[in-house]
Amino acid sequence: MIWMHVQMDSTALNMPVTLEILAPQPHGDNEGQKRRILFLLHDYGEDHTWWMRSSMVEQYASRNSFTVVLMSGDNSFFVNMKQGRRYGDFVGQELPLYCREVLGFPQSPDCWCIAGCGMGGYGALITALRHPDIFGWIGCFSPTDLTEEFLWMRNRQLELVFGSLEEYTVSQNSLLWALKRLQTIQDEAPELFYCIKERDCREQQRGLFESLNDVLYPHSVRIRHVVPKEEWRYPDTCLEQFMNYVSESSDSNNVKREAPAKKEV
Repeated sequence: MIWMHVQMDSTALNMPVTLEILAPQPHGDNEGQKRRILFLLHDYGEDHTWWMRSSMVEQYASRNSFTVVLMSGDNSFFVNMKQGRRYGDFVGQELPLYCREVLGFPQSPDCWCIAGCGMGGYGALITALRHPDIFGWIGCFSPTDLTEEFLWMRNRQLELVFGSLEEYTVSQNSLLWALKRLQTIQDEAPELFYCIKERDCREQQRGLFESLNDVLYPHSVRIRHVVPKEEWRYPDTCLEQFMNYVSESSDSNNVKREAPAKKEV
């Protein structure tokens, strides 16, 4: 694997950004293989190195011919913060454009994946729902459910990101808004791979999954109850299953998507 340390100037964030990029080493065996891109988003309180410390992402990327892009989203949930930086614009618009134009990534949504755990799972889900013309696959691993009132009482930093719980519910940063928008523009929904811990199948997590399933994904959702041997391996286990699933589905031509024309909403 090639490991690239990239510095780019972000207009959306108004600051330099560090990217870690893992890419397959070119050789005769992978010539002509489909190029897959994965934006991998970290959990709350972590940074762009978290997945490299918490998983065997390099091995999984090599095995399945993925180029993995790692970036830091601070504690922003990868959305445009009410009081802070515009991480939603960066991850959903500026970074894909940079990867296509500067790094030569393909444009077809079938090649583009976004995934994350916890806060990163939320960010991956809302980013892909808001940009189905870019991302064809979502890996959502125990996403933070921001409708749980106790989270807002325990973590006042959420108000810097979303405002109050009442403001969040009706804002463009809520999953409900993203779901309604996707229905309105009638875009093809990304393929969703959803993981939750078997011992942690709380009613809220099931409710979030069921609303996604009912509204958008009557045929395409894959839900896994993950039982890792050790607690720390949960993100790693989810990531391995997701990357294997995308690779197997793409290689068998189960999903064929073309890059749609841009739509203004």
